[in-house]
Amino acid sequence: MTIRLSVLAIALSASSVCGQDTTLVNSRSLAIFNEASSIEVDPAGRIYVTDSAEHVVRIMSREGDDIFVLGGPGAGEGEFDEPLGVDPTNGLVIVVADAGNNRLQRFTRTFQLIESIPLYGKGPDPVGSGVRSRPELAVRAGSEPGRPIAVVVGDANEIFVLDESRSAVAHFDSSRRLKGFVGSAGDYGRLLDPIDASLLGESLAVADRGLRSIVIFDQFGGYVTELGGGMLEDLSGLFSTDDILIVAYGTRVAIFDAAGTRLADVGVHSREPIRDVAVNGDDLLVLTRRELLAFRLPDLPSVAPRQNRIPD
Repeated sequence: MTIRLSVLAIALSASSVCGQDTTLVNSRSLAIFNEASSIEVDPAGRIYVTDSAEHVVRIMSREGDDIFVLGGPGAGEGEFDEPLGVDPTNGLVIVVADAGNNRLQRFTRTFQLIESIPLYGKGPDPVGSGVRSRPELAVRAGSEPGRPIAVVVGDANEIFVLDESRSAVAHFDSSRRLKGFVGSAGDYGRLLDPIDASLLGESLAVADRGLRSIVIFDQFGGYVTELGGGMLEDLSGLFSTDDILIVAYGTRVAIFDAAGTRLADVGVHSREPIRDVAVNGDDLLVLTRRELLAFRLPDLPSVAPRQNRIPD
């Protein structure tokens, strides 16, 4: 289902046309956290927030009521050590970036563990990689553990994992085989300090705090362009639909369309900098370190995340 936020963009950008700076001020608090790091929403409107200090993923209703608390501290099955990212896909499979345990964990919609995916499995060095003579290549080759801080599952059940230790996005096929790294080489598109990733249609969008821009790659990992022009200070989070990208930076939110045009840029009234952002129905959800805020936007049509992903 194609999701459109054009009405939101027009509403938020109207005052900027008149030379004014819009700030969203009317909000309600949905939940309090110890150390919240990321937020996502599934097509049914359930909200998923990772709390890295509590080592859990909290699943909540639209109103912020707890439905389930997934995980808990530890290295065993179904336990987390500093979870930093989550993708609820189409609501049937939940994938968690378990950063401290160097792995992903996949769960059913009833919160039963499906599998644990090491990032990366320790095994023989790739043939011809030269990692024995050049230890630094072992990091890029995937023969050393990674630190996943964000995860995105594509329509074909491919998994994109933002690996903080490599400053790159690891790309796994539907059989969990490592296809390569996105943003790890080249004069253009080389990532510096990536902090979040999302899918914008068939493109991969990566928020890079060091570059102060959103770097766009095609479905094969090729560099396409950058959004933000190096002006997005303190980048912290991304949220996307099929045709709109919402970017959190500092205490501001920017909205881009699939063509890279900035449709709106507004301030958000909160006591702390924004950690992440999402849209749920008529609410713009703003996550800070300690709180989840919902800003009601009357001109925003009811929307939901992409719904055509069917993980196996």
